[in-house]
Amino acid sequence: MTDLLPQRLNLHGKERKYTTLHAIAGDAPVIIRGSFEHPSLYHYFTGGKTQLISSLYTRRTQFDIWNFEADFYHQPVLITGDYEGRSKLLCYVNGSTFRGFFTDSLQVTNHIRIRYELPEKTFIPGDTVVMPVVLHNTSAEDYYFNHSVFPGELTGIFISRGKMTEIPAIYQISDSIPAGEEVNAEVKLAVPYLSADVCDFTLSLKSWFGPTLNAPVVPVNVRQP
Repeated sequence: MTDLLPQRLNLHGKERKYTTLHAIAGDAPVIIRGSFEHPSLYHYFTGGKTQLISSLYTRRTQFDIWNFEADFYHQPVLITGDYEGRSKLLCYVNGSTFRGFFTDSLQVTNHIRIRYELPEKTFIPGDTVVMPVVLHNTSAEDYYFNHSVFPGELTGIFISRGKMTEIPAIYQISDSIPAGEEVNAEVKLAVPYLSADVCDFTLSLKSWFGPTLNAPVVPVNVRQP
């Protein structure tokens, strides 16, 4: 019987790219950022462990449901992607390039849930918004803000006309969130100048993988100066 899957997905010629990456990774799981196609094809051709790390800049996929990365802590992991200061060329096959680096300690932000209370729903550009925030670590691993490889920071996200504006938050918080526990913080955020009168807002925990969807997205009004 002919295997029709490679023909349907036009995968011929791609196998070597993923088997080469698998040879570099060995038994280490491979973390991939971006399109779900890469981890899907990597697992299809090699059977190797892999996971897509999503962010607010990417579409959610079935990998967000599977949460394979929860099993990848405390072991060597190959991170693919161009991360300044760490990534190097892993392989160049058939016109495709994989860059990345090995790490012995994975940490992601997707498992942190954030609750916040806006003092009001009308923002004035240039003003500072102060809000109480609760961060809940839903994973079985402690979360470290000052992680040696994947530190995290709270970031305000304003979404206007399909464009996201990231504003670093000001806050004081403990260095870690123990597994299954919550920590409280007061967060201050400068309101940016936006062209729209209405936009969406959320609070995100950002790492090298980008800002993740950690909190509800709410509509807010922007009073133009």
